[in-house]
Amino acid sequence: MEIPISAKTSRPAVVESILSRNFLLLLTGSFGFYTSMWLILTFLPSYVANLGGSESEIGLVLSAFAFTALLARPIIGRLVDSLGRKGVAVAGCVIFAIAPILYGASSAVPVLIAIRMFHGLGIALFGTAGMTWVADMVPATRRAEAMGLYSNASQVAIAIAAA
Repeated sequence: MEIPISAKTSRPAVVESILSRNFLLLLTGSFGFYTSMWLILTFLPSYVANLGGSESEIGLVLSAFAFTALLARPIIGRLVDSLGRKGVAVAGCVIFAIAPILYGASSAVPVLIAIRMFHGLGIALFGTAGMTWVADMVPATRRAEAMGLYSNASQVAIAIAAA
């Protein structure tokens, strides 16, 4: 028994584009978002040291960001589903715009740790909402490809910002 040609492939006859206006805008916004994050990371250790922080306190300041994001993401996932992707992503961007201003106003390491935790909430909001937004806006047959492309916005940003 011969298998019909259409059953031999899992690809649709017409390949739908992932490069919609909305996807490109989100990709560009994500690149800017992550660039700002990596730019701050390059000077933050010396800033903590200038505040009188020890090497272990530098580590605490840097890790407070990731620790907060890690703890917040499961809760934010539910918020994204109930409040919508765009609103949660915008809230993350607002936090990302405010937190760097607060860094300059901090005069002690414990205050800086609290600000880093606030900043970590911003990445948890934007990162979670952004990825689910991508999943919603692209064709299901190309979802993994789009998510991979979207994830590269962060990697390109670190490559550029760190330099």
